[in-house]
Amino acid sequence: MKSKRARIRAGYNKLSSDYSSLKSIHDSLSIDYKDLKSKYQVIGELGELGATRSLMYVFMITTITLLSITVYFAKRKPKPPESSSL
Repeated sequence: MKSKRARIRAGYNKLSSDYSSLKSIHDSLSIDYKDLKSKYQVIGELGELGATRSLMYVFMITTITLLSITVYFAKRKPKPPESSSL
């Protein structure tokens, strides 16, 4: 009877030790996962900033082009014919 109890207790102690070890590993991996997730989010935000910067450059080029065309047409505007007074 004692040997059966001793085996059960030894098995319980081993399972308890394994559980503690696995819990420690899980906690460590959870911390690493949260760290990697935060780094991934930062990288994603940098990518969004890059896309925003590219769109800003396109907007600036478009604006400069339209302003140049407007100035060109304003200078090229035909002068109205002078009306001669009789």
